[in-house]
Amino acid sequence: MIHRRRRFPFLTLLALVVGAGALSGCGDANPAASGALAPGAAASSFLLAADPGAAVGVDEARAKAAPDAEVVVVGRVREITKGLAAFTLVDLGQTYCGQGADCGCPTPWDYCCIPDTELAKHMVGVSARDGADAALGDVGRDLRNLDVVVVRGRLVQEKGEVFLHATGWFRRERPTLPDGLDFPR
Repeated sequence: MIHRRRRFPFLTLLALVVGAGALSGCGDANPAASGALAPGAAASSFLLAADPGAAVGVDEARAKAAPDAEVVVVGRVREITKGLAAFTLVDLGQTYCGQGADCGCPTPWDYCCIPDTELAKHMVGVSARDGADAALGDVGRDLRNLDVVVVRGRLVQEKGEVFLHATGWFRRERPTLPDGLDFPR
């Protein structure tokens, strides 16, 4: 059985929300108070020097999402959006293809064995924002798929979806893949 990588409409929605946020100009009057960086800061500047500690999982954050709630969320990076400091974070309770039972997936760094509609219930879109709430550039080499990341930020709800506007993140774990396989760059 050949598994084809399916594009998930959630990423399209994430890109639209990130773009809308950049155009809206909404943001804190005092960026330092919210923990956000000054405008023009690089996305790699969002790397936290230390683990922020206690964090809730993606599922719990989605269930308790309140507008503009400050949270610390832990999850696994699913897919990084090129050109933006944005990625999807999946609850640690979800099994990626290279973990556990082999479903014959040629890309063990993703979740192609889980139907998109089911996986969407366990994901949150994350985007790094500057002090003016504008989206920042690429995450560069700071993150890659399947990294376990703790993200500090603000939950927002738009059009029925929950997003996390990050003010910082810390990578807790970088998993390894079986011999002969490597993550896409």
